[in-house]
Amino acid sequence: MAKVVEEEDAISSQKELTNALYARCANLPADRVFNQQDLFSFEVIPDNDLQQLLICTQQLTQEGLFKLMTKDGRACWKVVKKDDAAKYACTQKVYEPN
Repeated sequence: MAKVVEEEDAISSQKELTNALYARCANLPADRVFNQQDLFSFEVIPDNDLQQLLICTQQLTQEGLFKLMTKDGRACWKVVKKDDAAKYACTQKVYEPN
């Protein structure tokens, strides 16, 4: 039973991080493109954990709230308004952490 509770807490915490990251990005100009360092600079992701950031960005991309792009050969993201997110939402999972 304790493991189920821990997993539910982890899922809840992950969703909270994802929501917080989206909220920070959505409060900036709509044409802004964010790279990894930009996202870490919001201090939403604990200890600048790259795997945690990957999970958040992939979740937001799957939900259509982030649009994945590249700039200078590196991944970057653009915020998509919630009203427009359905246009970009993915139907398949891109990454599943162990």
